[in-house]
Amino acid sequence: MKKTFVGAVAALLFMFCFSLHPVSAQAAEHMLQMENDEWVCYTAGQRDNSYTGMAVNEYGWWYLTDGEIDWDYTGMACNEYGWWYMNNGALDLSYTGIADVNGEPWYVVNGTIDFSYNGMVNASGSWWYLNQNKVDTDFTGLALNEYGWWYINAGEIDFSYTGLGYNEYGWWYVDNGTVDLSYTGMAQLGYDWWYVTNGVLDRDYTGMTVYDGNWYYLINGFLDRSYEGLADNEYGWWYISNGTIDFTYNGMAANEYGWWYVSSGGVDGTFTGVASNSYGSWYFENGTINYNYDGEYTYVGITYIVKNGLATPLQKSSVGIDVSKHNGEIDWDAVKADGIKFAIIRVGYGNDDTDQDDVWAVRNMQECERVGIPYGVYLYSYAVNEDEANSEANHILRMLQGFNPVLGVYIDIEDTEYYNKYNIDPYSSEGRELITRIAVTVMDRVSRAGYTAGVYANWNYFQNVLIQSEIQAYKWLAWYQEDTSEVPEGDWIMWQYTSTGHVNGIEGNVDMNFWYGF
Repeated sequence: MKKTFVGAVAALLFMFCFSLHPVSAQAAEHMLQMENDEWVCYTAGQRDNSYTGMAVNEYGWWYLTDGEIDWDYTGMACNEYGWWYMNNGALDLSYTGIADVNGEPWYVVNGTIDFSYNGMVNASGSWWYLNQNKVDTDFTGLALNEYGWWYINAGEIDFSYTGLGYNEYGWWYVDNGTVDLSYTGMAQLGYDWWYVTNGVLDRDYTGMTVYDGNWYYLINGFLDRSYEGLADNEYGWWYISNGTIDFTYNGMAANEYGWWYVSSGGVDGTFTGVASNSYGSWYFENGTINYNYDGEYTYVGITYIVKNGLATPLQKSSVGIDVSKHNGEIDWDAVKADGIKFAIIRVGYGNDDTDQDDVWAVRNMQECERVGIPYGVYLYSYAVNEDEANSEANHILRMLQGFNPVLGVYIDIEDTEYYNKYNIDPYSSEGRELITRIAVTVMDRVSRAGYTAGVYANWNYFQNVLIQSEIQAYKWLAWYQEDTSEVPEGDWIMWQYTSTGHVNGIEGNVDMNFWYGF
């Protein structure tokens, strides 16, 4: 570490450097003196062989290690006047660039640190972001120089970065370290993806876009991976899951225009059949639910009863029950678990009087809908004229508000004793015409309200009372037989074959029925 000063050039250089910083040698704390052709350090007038730092002589400032000039030292050093850049042991006022101070990078201008500077500088082969002249290694974001906005990572331009960056004006798309105002598409920020229009994050954008060969759906500019549903692009409507088209999805999905059938991720406008969602099974035509369809429909070997598009699977000869207040409070979960496939529920009897509502009707309909048992309803008739028939129709329609009896609405015609009280002989021609007209009046009203109408009677009434040529409705037969292997002759939709059945969830006897279909 020992060198002698040789040559006039070196001496002149040192004097030039010192002249730029007119610090009196007598005023400095650490001084250099020449002894035996060597510079040695004196501190407060005493020889100091332990000192490391800056010291001055008549030629300028020097860096010492253990009291001697360290000709190998290049870096920053501090004296009572500030921080300075040392090059091979000597103060170098020509240096401008990045230098290390206690493990942190600082910007040096003309050999010293200017603590007032903020912004970007080009130094040491790169661009840096400064805060009070220190490279701000905590800063990551956008910064401006005379060439535009750039992405800074830990204080230095990151030319490898492509994604989103932030400044006081918002979020911008960065391509290879610089803001790219020509870009429109998706961009990544951390683990999230956003939509960019002309280089700016676009929070107004909602729709589909393609990126890297895949289609994605964004909401308010954000790729929402929790979204599941339909979205459209120029090729049609698609099922979105986890933010992108799910080409494996087959089933139902909804948009603002209704429910649609999806095949291999895309809405299939050619599909006609039955599909299911959490609300039930539905009849589709040309890819969407046909709410106007009522009837029987068979799809992939399963027969459905369709009412207003709702498709209820029900096989021929399925076993069901009909119930009223006489059966008390029913455990419908137990009923379904016992294999019962359908139910017909009494809503009341006679005229439209709330005192004549069946007290369990509403609960029974609600429970059937909850557990998924398809049901119909009936009203026990006491009408003896057309006015009362219309009142009974009103009674039925009032009770059905908010409910969907997919298996039909039936008027129960059977009470000979009651007819006789009003001098009506059900078996006379006048009686037959009156009772048939009463049944038809109720059924017509029910049909015009959009329900499937029918009539309930025993074998005797169907054969000898009701004029069947005038009944254009479904027929529910009551005919009790121990042997149920042979179906009674006739176009029956249901057959009530016993009143002494037993079903889990119902105390005592219950009426049992077979279903034969619309």
